[in-house]
Amino acid sequence: YSGGKSGVVEYLITQGVSGVIFAIISGQPLVILKPTGPITVFMSQLYRIIAPMGVDYLSVQAWVGIFTGLYMIIIAVTDSCSYIQLCSRFTQDLFGFFVSIIFISMGIGNIVDKFTVKSETYHAPVQLIITVAMLYTAVTLAGFSKARFFNSKIRELVADFAVAISVVIFTAIANLITVPLEPLPVPPQFAPTDTTRSWFVNLGCPACAGIGLVAAIPLVVLFFVDQNVTSLLTQHADHNLKKGAAYHYNFLILGVFNMCFPLFGCPFVTGSLPHSPQFVHALARKEVIREGGVDRTLIVEVYENRIAPLLVSVLILVSLPVIGKLRYIPTAVICDALFLFMGLSGLPGNQLFERLKLIFTEEALYPPLRFTKEDVPRKQMHLFTAFQLMVVGVLFAVTRSPVAVAFPVFLVSSIFLRMKLPWITCGFITKEAGPDMVVVHFEDWAKEGKKEDWAKGLPVPPLLGGSVSSWSSTSAGSRSSLKRGT
Repeated sequence: YSGGKSGVVEYLITQGVSGVIFAIISGQPLVILKPTGPITVFMSQLYRIIAPMGVDYLSVQAWVGIFTGLYMIIIAVTDSCSYIQLCSRFTQDLFGFFVSIIFISMGIGNIVDKFTVKSETYHAPVQLIITVAMLYTAVTLAGFSKARFFNSKIRELVADFAVAISVVIFTAIANLITVPLEPLPVPPQFAPTDTTRSWFVNLGCPACAGIGLVAAIPLVVLFFVDQNVTSLLTQHADHNLKKGAAYHYNFLILGVFNMCFPLFGCPFVTGSLPHSPQFVHALARKEVIREGGVDRTLIVEVYENRIAPLLVSVLILVSLPVIGKLRYIPTAVICDALFLFMGLSGLPGNQLFERLKLIFTEEALYPPLRFTKEDVPRKQMHLFTAFQLMVVGVLFAVTRSPVAVAFPVFLVSSIFLRMKLPWITCGFITKEAGPDMVVVHFEDWAKEGKKEDWAKGLPVPPLLGGSVSSWSSTSAGSRSSLKRGT
């Protein structure tokens, strides 16, 4: 929320322009850039803090961008992105879960607003029906690759374009309905959302520079975690990517982006979850192995290229000259249902979410796990999950509090919480045998080409079958590219 100072136009400019440049010059173009949910939360809370001060929001945003970009460039050129190796799966999974919760809460919040503050202007029940129907259709089509209809190519095509197909269908239905529906708030023609301002933001505000200097600190912490965790999950061992992640170089590019875009009133940009791993899956050739009534999907290879992300961003820019036509898309479709879909689609595969389901599942009905009961006792696993869920709850509560702009600091503190879990639990959760460390062991083992054995139901070598140092050194070696500045 920015009080009408920034909107869809600025959002599309940031995502489109940054995407085109990133697809051409970045080290790993499969990372999708956009103003993410956590960024939206941060900037909305910053607006609420500075609104009573009487300073211009866009000027503050521009100065925040200048200092944030400067900090990010310093981090990149000093190879400080290597410190992301301290971020274990404990933080990675809870952050991915937190991002999904943010999207879901935004979708639900929009629905609630339609029944409260906007109920006299627009027909809330019909909008809710459209939202639920659109969400159901998108989720169903997204899982079409596992259906038994048609051949595999058609099933994959429908699954890849599930959201686009759903948006088109329900936009058409919405325009046939005679009751008033809330349209997407866009200007009638290509122009800033606030039509009273020029494109270039006025920087002549000493107070704004001071606010920007301080506010940039928690924001750069957020970018450090958001971008690098997105890169880690995009570069997951299961994806079999041939190209490296280019952590430092990509972070440098983002520093330049976040220094420049706010000068024109546009929002910040970073690697996006769950979109980046989903984009990799869309470019992958997969095999579905059915055995014992359980379906396992293996990525055989990913068609790594720059053309696909480039075309995505070009198509976004093409929409700008006809921006006024987007008002025919109701917010029930493009905001409410889409936010809910993004949140829900980011949960499957997230280890925190998968382990959370196990708490309510009979142990005899557990799906195949990547660790044995001897490696990680069930009580230890559930306590570990409870700690992660607690951190997510704290993060979500902080984003709803007066200190919301500091939530990146709380996020980073989870890294140190994981380090201290053995002490906090009096040794019940050990440093070597937590669920996240066993998964790291599995990923390093999978890089040796034995992942297919697990997919076929063969056992993973037990964690304690060798010394901890033997596999932890391999893990460090697999991350050595971070230290070499690649």
